[in-house]
Amino acid sequence: AMYSKMCSKFKSKKKVWLAHLCYLLKHSRHDEAHSLLKRALLSLPPYKHAETMSRFAQLEFEYGSPERARTLFDGILAKYSKRLDLFFVYVDKEVKFGSLDAARALLQKRIEQGNHNDKQVKSIFKKWYRVEELHGTDESRERVKETAREFVMKSSK
Repeated sequence: AMYSKMCSKFKSKKKVWLAHLCYLLKHSRHDEAHSLLKRALLSLPPYKHAETMSRFAQLEFEYGSPERARTLFDGILAKYSKRLDLFFVYVDKEVKFGSLDAARALLQKRIEQGNHNDKQVKSIFKKWYRVEELHGTDESRERVKETAREFVMKSSK
């Protein structure tokens, strides 16, 4: 009840909505959380949508279902395809709560899409290598380097 009051009083504050969403997910009230997200997006100004949806997807990874979180992140990235910051959050959550293989597949797919400039591609490879440094093997690190070399060869033709 308190959260509802807060949300109606501070409609334009994403922090209030996220606190309520977090509360609902922690108490396994997923359906309520999803309908609340819809209400939040109607109340919040559009520039706060990406960040709010990203935070909600992160909360889903932590307290809800990784499968639902993936669906949310895929939707977010379809809408905000240029936002690498959101993509990197997805990768981090996948590594922490999901699976390393899924994170690798995301990174690989992102590189193969080929719709990034050199600077973005470099940061994707750096991210991928950091993930492998922390959680991978010598072979997986080598595979990232090899993929990067192949990419450079292909793009310099």
